[in-house]
Amino acid sequence: MFKATERICEVFDEHDLKYRTDESDNRSVVIAGIGTELTQFQLLFISSDDDNDVAMRIYNFVSFKEEKLARIVNLANQLNNEFRYLKFVVDNDNSVTLAYDFPVTCEDPGIIALEMLSKIMNFADEIYEKFMKELWS
Repeated sequence: MFKATERICEVFDEHDLKYRTDESDNRSVVIAGIGTELTQFQLLFISSDDDNDVAMRIYNFVSFKEEKLARIVNLANQLNNEFRYLKFVVDNDNSVTLAYDFPVTCEDPGIIALEMLSKIMNFADEIYEKFMKELWS
């Protein structure tokens, strides 16, 4: 397990957060299941080396039909302007991924992971609601 993954696990344990890990030869992942009023998703913290190279991803935050692509891209662009630290990516499989890459120079990836988890829980319903509004209008 990479150092950043170990530190994220330590911080999550200190705060009694539930998570699981997944490892392969070239990466280790901390996976936290999140449930809010409107949606559920998995928050992944992916490490690929022993530096603080951590990528946070929420894959398939929203899925949509092809005919809604233009509306979803427009909303993703608006949200990218609104949230300076979080990136909304419209994927080729007609889904939206939320992405954040940790600064490699960060001192404590565990604390940053905890902060990102908290921030996302605070606004996930609001963002999800905006996407649903675009899908149903």
